[in-house]
Amino acid sequence: MILSTLLAGAALIASPAAHAAAEVQLDNVYLSSDTFADGSRQSLYVDWSVPFGATNPVTLSLDLPEGMRGFADTFPMVGPDGSEAGTCTVTTSAVECTVDPAFVDRNPYGVSGSFWFDVQTELKNQETEQHTFDFGGFSQTVTVDPNPAWCTTNCEYTGQGQGKWGSYNNADDTIIWTVQLPAGEQGIDPGLAITVTDVLNTDDFELIVDGTYPRVLEGTSLAYNSWDREVVSYAVKPTDQITWSTDNLTASFTSVPGAGQDADLGEGRRGTDGSFYQVQWKVRVLDEGKARTYTNGASFTIEGQAGGNTNGGATRYSGGATVVGANFGRFQVTKVRTGTAILNPAFTINYQAYDGDELIDEGSFDIKSGQSYISNEYFKGTRIVLSEIQPTAPSNVDWATPVFLGPDGEPLTELTFSAENGNLGQISEIQLVNQGDLQTNHFTARKVIENPDGVPLPEGADSYRLAWAHDANPAAGVPAFRGGSWFLPVDGTPADSEELPAGIEYYFAEATPPVVPGATWADPVIEINGQEIEPNNEPVVLPADGSIELVVTNRITQNLGGFSITKAISGNGVPLVPDGAEFEVSYSYTAVNGFPAGDGIVTVQAGDTSPVVDDIPAGATVTLTEVRPVTVEGATWGEPQFDLAEFTVETDQIVQVALDNPVTWNDGNFSIRKTIDGTGASLVPSDVAFTVDYTYEIPADLDITPTTGSGTLVVHNDGRAVTSEALPYGTEVTLTEAEPAALHGGTWAGSAFNTRTFTIGDESTHEVVLTNTFTANASTAGLPPTGMEPWVFLLIPAALVLLATGAVIVLANRRRAQAAA
Repeated sequence: MILSTLLAGAALIASPAAHAAAEVQLDNVYLSSDTFADGSRQSLYVDWSVPFGATNPVTLSLDLPEGMRGFADTFPMVGPDGSEAGTCTVTTSAVECTVDPAFVDRNPYGVSGSFWFDVQTELKNQETEQHTFDFGGFSQTVTVDPNPAWCTTNCEYTGQGQGKWGSYNNADDTIIWTVQLPAGEQGIDPGLAITVTDVLNTDDFELIVDGTYPRVLEGTSLAYNSWDREVVSYAVKPTDQITWSTDNLTASFTSVPGAGQDADLGEGRRGTDGSFYQVQWKVRVLDEGKARTYTNGASFTIEGQAGGNTNGGATRYSGGATVVGANFGRFQVTKVRTGTAILNPAFTINYQAYDGDELIDEGSFDIKSGQSYISNEYFKGTRIVLSEIQPTAPSNVDWATPVFLGPDGEPLTELTFSAENGNLGQISEIQLVNQGDLQTNHFTARKVIENPDGVPLPEGADSYRLAWAHDANPAAGVPAFRGGSWFLPVDGTPADSEELPAGIEYYFAEATPPVVPGATWADPVIEINGQEIEPNNEPVVLPADGSIELVVTNRITQNLGGFSITKAISGNGVPLVPDGAEFEVSYSYTAVNGFPAGDGIVTVQAGDTSPVVDDIPAGATVTLTEVRPVTVEGATWGEPQFDLAEFTVETDQIVQVALDNPVTWNDGNFSIRKTIDGTGASLVPSDVAFTVDYTYEIPADLDITPTTGSGTLVVHNDGRAVTSEALPYGTEVTLTEAEPAALHGGTWAGSAFNTRTFTIGDESTHEVVLTNTFTANASTAGLPPTGMEPWVFLLIPAALVLLATGAVIVLANRRRAQAAA
């Protein structure tokens, strides 16, 4: 039961009088429950006070808000000594309390009090809703569920059973007893003799005959009530149709026909063939309501049917001012939970009520922390004994012995309502304190560092943080997620966590270790008592007893990368490179992150990829250079071509480097030098030209079309060599000489090449010597070589004679010309 505490607000003024009335202030108005069903009986509590000196009259009136009605009741206001000090009257729409003037005269200062009474809501809501009630300046919002009386299915009337019940009126301590006769859907057949007798216990009740009661209610039709349920429409049966016994406890009458099923009674109504009956008696309770619960019996007969007996009960519900009433008291138990376990279970409290040594009432109730239970009223002299069933669950919580604290704050186990104890006319407030503490334990953990590469760790990193967390576990007294951590020394010394709630699941994870440049921490490995668990995902229960040992292993390794080289050769000289030729590449890398520099040689064959060069520190810069390739006959290497000659190594990455070596097929040539031998060699002039033809065949590997060719060289007998055009290395050359021109004084006797067929060399000139043999004729043997035929010499004298004769003639003509002039 949750009690709402509202801020103090409005003041109500007493009714006008001949002199100034006291100002009565409302201090609090609240319903005892904040969730209930519409139409249910709820207690309304009012606290009031007179803030200044009180003067008569002191009257407090409070109107009930719309949607709420009271139950007629009158109860006294009781002073501290148990004597009556005023009266409160409840009607369906309001409550009014007036303090006895004599009490005000005796106690003009600090006048205050409280009262409570039962109310009933009438909202007619058909769905759960939030509703705010306003009480003279105070408001309270409550959750109102639909009235269970609402009918949604099977709402048609199908008949009624026999029964008896009573309704207690607090205002005059009377009960209306009602006896209901059994009937089917169409009622009791007409014309049947009926008797109904109330079995009245005159020790408990006094029958009241007042012109209204006793009476018989008769129904001849059905109609839907405000709850959408079809019920009997009752009306008071005329007294002249009833015969009452002399003690007015037996009614005799004859059943009448119903309105008939064909009767037009309006929308929502229908007639029946027979009739329905209830008989009511009014009695006064003789013990002033002390017993609270009362029972009564009745019997009936219906002509042609078996008779019956029925019993009913009535309960007295009452309010009180400061106390329930002049002769009653109540107790209120409020649950207070302490300790570290944040649980809110329902605690079971047992109570026994004794009148002297006689047990007159007992029961139990369940309340949670912060809730209160208010008992029924107990007559003065009643002794209440309280006890609690000490909780034992959950297993991870230690519960202390419960303690009841009385209004004075002192422990108690029982109380008696009496004027001497000053607890009549008020609620005796009792606190029930339960202390529940979570059982605790701790984890022990140690750190293990694995550093196979000898990575230098940061200075000052002497401990590592291990985090823990647990989910909310309300059933175990842990209402919310919580997390924390503790530090583990790097040297492996065990360290304990703080004391933690035991019996629940924990998750572990290590905080990210410090960043180490050039190195990587592997995921931590957490072991619980030697068993590896998955961080953040696999829970571990901390026991209340025993120990949990954790080992957290961190492995740090150097960040490494590497490279490989794919070798290619290109150019027309590739066929000349021997299969399996190896190439060497030199590499070096810079120092980085405290790791030293390094270098090395990579060997790779053409068309292959070298083995991976790894174990190079990430972040280092690598530089590649090629060692001069091996010399290949007939070819020339160009400059090596790296697609990456310099790069930075990345962690776990292998850089693929392509290296191409261009190679060119070399050329060569040949030269021809002419020599003359034989007896007429001296007769051959130096400018005599000789023609040499040559043919060649280019190596097929060069893939040149056509693969053959020819050429001509002209060489003179001057001792100088004539050089051919450039031809590829390995070209096969064949030489032939054309027949030399004939010369006077001799004949050609043949020719010879020192090498007629040969192969072009590697960037070299193949020297060929062509020797021709010239044999002199006998008449010219020993003559110097002039280049003229011998008969020419015979003409020389004749030519001289002619030259002289011509000169004489020219001179004679010149003189003749001069004489003529």
